[in-house]
Amino acid sequence: MVEAVALDSGPLGRLAHPARNPRIAAWLERLLEARIPVLIPEIVDYEV
Repeated sequence: MVEAVALDSGPLGRLAHPARNPRIAAWLERLLEARIPVLIPEIVDYEV
């Protein structure tokens, strides 16, 4: 079982892009619906 997911700049960049990737968005939504914590390290937030 997955305890948490830490995003790196790749998936977060695809989510933040104006032309958001629907597959990545659906993946994130499934994680959130499953109540799996999604972590964004501060350095990744800064990079994106």
